[in-house]
Amino acid sequence: MVRLSRGLSREDVAQKIGTTQNAYSKIENNHTKLNESVVEQLANILGVSVADIKSPEPIIVNFHHSPQSNNEHGDETKHHLSEQLLQQLSQQLSEKDK
Repeated sequence: MVRLSRGLSREDVAQKIGTTQNAYSKIENNHTKLNESVVEQLANILGVSVADIKSPEPIIVNFHHSPQSNNEHGDETKHHLSEQLLQQLSQQLSEKDK
């Protein structure tokens, strides 16, 4: 959710940490163990703390500093990102309810 709120694709983040989109997808889905260096890189890229990345608790995102809070993206892109965020939030709520 944080990646999406920052307007970043998996490919964007993968490129910034020097890996493939497939490898980054495994990171996002907790299918790979990270070393401290990668955790620090991700925290910097996503604008969160290392503690936020490691925490099992959801990260609270400050949308005032995200791309959606200004006019960097067109309305269609903003809508698509918002839909993705809503879908992920709905999934998390469903998992929490279970």
